[in-house]
Amino acid sequence: MDEKKRLAILAMEGEKGKNIRETREREAKDSEVRKGLKKEREEIESKLEKISNKKEGLEIRWVELSDKKTPMETLLTPIIKEESEIEAEQQVVEQDEQIATSPVQRHEIETKRWKLEDRKRAAEQKKWKIEEQIVKIKDMLDQNTAEYQKLLDDE
Repeated sequence: MDEKKRLAILAMEGEKGKNIRETREREAKDSEVRKGLKKEREEIESKLEKISNKKEGLEIRWVELSDKKTPMETLLTPIIKEESEIEAEQQVVEQDEQIATSPVQRHEIETKRWKLEDRKRAAEQKKWKIEEQIVKIKDMLDQNTAEYQKLLDDE
C-alpha cells in the first residue's frame, strides 16, 4: 500500500512539488553525508591525538634510555684501558719468563702471571657486566624505535 501511495503523491505533486521534494531529499542526503564526514573526521583526529601521545611517550623513553646508556659506555673506557695495561704487563712477564734461568725466578714470574690473570679476569667480568647492560638498553632502544616507526606509519 505504501508504494501505491508514494506513486500517487509523485503523480499529483506537479513540477513545483517535485522540485521542492527533490531539493529536500538532496539536502537530507547532504546533511547525512556531512554528519558522516564529521564523525569520521572526529575519529581520525582522536586517533591522531592518541598516536601523538604515544609518540611523545616513546620519545621521552628514548631520551631516558639514551641517558642511561651514555654513562655506562663511559664506564667502559677505564676498564678497557686497564685491560690493555694488564695485557702489556703480561707480555713483559712472558719476556721475563723466556730469559729466566733459575727456578726461583720462574716461580716469581709465574706468580706475577697468576695475579695478572686474576686482575684481567676481574676487569673482563666488570666489562662484560656493563656490556650486557648496554646491550639490554640498546635492545630496548631498538624496540622503542620500531614502535615509533610503526606509529609514524600509522600516522
